[in-house]
Amino acid sequence: MESIFILFAYMFGSIPTAYIIAKRFARLNILHVGSGNSGASNLMFQTNFFVGISGGAIDVFIKGFLPILLAKIFFPNQDLVHYIIGIFLLGGHNWSPYIKFRGGRGIAIFMGILLGLGWLELVLFLVFLQGFNCLLSFSISKNLFEPSIWIIIWFIYLFFTVALGDYGTDGTLFISISFLLIIIKRLIANFEQVPTDQSYYKVLLFRFFLDRDILKKNLWLDRKNFFNDKEVV
Repeated sequence: MESIFILFAYMFGSIPTAYIIAKRFARLNILHVGSGNSGASNLMFQTNFFVGISGGAIDVFIKGFLPILLAKIFFPNQDLVHYIIGIFLLGGHNWSPYIKFRGGRGIAIFMGILLGLGWLELVLFLVFLQGFNCLLSFSISKNLFEPSIWIIIWFIYLFFTVALGDYGTDGTLFISISFLLIIIKRLIANFEQVPTDQSYYKVLLFRFFLDRDILKKNLWLDRKNFFNDKEVV
């Protein structure tokens, strides 16, 4: 029963929410524009705030929170099973078989997973960090709006909070694997090659800290049709 639910979690997490919304409502292939990721942030930048928030809410509450809630009902008091299901949800979102194993970066669905696990205070800390990020960008300079850096800070906080708290070894391992999946996705992007005119290591540093290949964010988000493959669906 657990293995069937885990497989379901991967396939359910793989549903490319942002890709579907962008195709149906904006007639846009979100994999070919901006950051190229099928997530709420790229959806927001390529459409508008409300569409992006809607996509993010689906990832958080439907794709992340709901399956973990169901897992806790079907498999009560089995934390390890819940963690494994959460990892497969995240992996499915980041590498979706529906769109040639591309996907999003996994932050929204991971927030939903944490909410499902009952780790509300950890999610609220990210909300606080991103609120502080917005405050800095609006009050000082828009160039300071770098959510990716604050997410790394959040993960450091998550790791030490879980490792030093009452979450157990399984909880620490869950956070570590989740962080690894998100960082790997940043580094390999959606299988986008490193430009030949740029330093390989410099691009990897940009991907790790800024979640993009170049320093100037506006140029990155304005990219259009940089993939030459056929439509994925």
